[in-house]
Amino acid sequence: MISLNFREGLSGIFERDFLNFSSKIKPFLDKIESRNQAFCSILDEEVLIDQVDTWVNKIPSKFKYFIILGVGGSGLGFKTIHQAFQHISDKKFYVLDNVDPTKIQEVTNEINLEETFFLVITKSGKTPETMAQYFYFRDLIVEKKLKQSDHFLFITDQNSYLDTLGQKLNIKRFFVPSNLGGRFSVLSAVGLIPAKILGCNIKNMLQGAKDVRTHFKSLDFSENIVFQLAALQYLHHEQGITQQVIFPYSEQLKFLGEWFVQLLAESTGKENKQGVSVGVTPLVAVGARDQHSSLQLFSDGPKDKLFLFLKVKNFGVDMKITEENLDNNFKFLENISFGELINAEIDGTKAALIEKDCRLVSLEIDQVNEYNLGAIFFLFQGATAFLAEFLKINAFDQPGVERSKMITRVLLEKR
Repeated sequence: MISLNFREGLSGIFERDFLNFSSKIKPFLDKIESRNQAFCSILDEEVLIDQVDTWVNKIPSKFKYFIILGVGGSGLGFKTIHQAFQHISDKKFYVLDNVDPTKIQEVTNEINLEETFFLVITKSGKTPETMAQYFYFRDLIVEKKLKQSDHFLFITDQNSYLDTLGQKLNIKRFFVPSNLGGRFSVLSAVGLIPAKILGCNIKNMLQGAKDVRTHFKSLDFSENIVFQLAALQYLHHEQGITQQVIFPYSEQLKFLGEWFVQLLAESTGKENKQGVSVGVTPLVAVGARDQHSSLQLFSDGPKDKLFLFLKVKNFGVDMKITEENLDNNFKFLENISFGELINAEIDGTKAALIEKDCRLVSLEIDQVNEYNLGAIFFLFQGATAFLAEFLKINAFDQPGVERSKMITRVLLEKR
């Protein structure tokens, strides 16, 4: 289970102000419920889990390459899952979340089409980047005289363009609830299907999320770690600390930062009802690597950042530095495991930042597994929903993104 230590981050905040927010839990929960979003209820879709299990178990063994076509929330969740658990499978996965032609060509050159399966993920069913990728690979499949229905799966809204196309071509479809935004969709078919293909225990992943959801719905401030995190984020925001750095000390979790960036940026960067622009700018660092790149700025630069440290207690391996004839300069490393070393690094970094009056929150899990990753996903989703209510905005829309899409289409139509 995930634990939260918030007291390290209270250096510039009166604890009474923090605790006084407890009265906001129920009205905020009521407001979130009134927004009719499925990120909570999707965890209970037992029928979906059975359907995913049945379908994945029927995938022919000939498929060695799996390509996810999807941008934003359609790909970032699985990128995080894949980075965490790629060691459990010999299948080759690619997430094409951009239309960079060099990357598409690189992937095309690496795969064998006869052994490749494509998951086309677009909630709207008409995302231009994703559909362009689909049309490109569809043409390659057709040129090889292969059946599209054998090589494609569509994950989309019911009655979308992609759904209609799938019906016409007899391509299997899984559906995303219409009231589930892409950045909140990792624990739906969007993330669970490729996770199951990879070999993950998706039931454990959902259980981790459900257990955090219990905290999310608790009216007891001391139990609601989701609300506690959001309250800390908001209190710091009100003090002008408008950047948040997610700082996992684990290579398995390094892509969690990309997922976190979209979740926080698209959910909180808005104009509130008074027409005032609000929001939190998310940043990513990975320990201990970025102690040697970004830490100088974090430590001695502007004090406008809240650090969200994520510590893994047990890495599942115990490699030790056993050299007995170490130079005196490195005697401190003798018989130290790499797990001990990286966790000493995180503790040292936190202490150094606290000395510089930097604000931080500590999150900790016992190990990287499906249960804990599901818990992390829901913790940040729930905290983001609460944070948006603090900021008096709707976490679940993205008007700025939609404007960009519209202008891009107009420019292309003028060519």
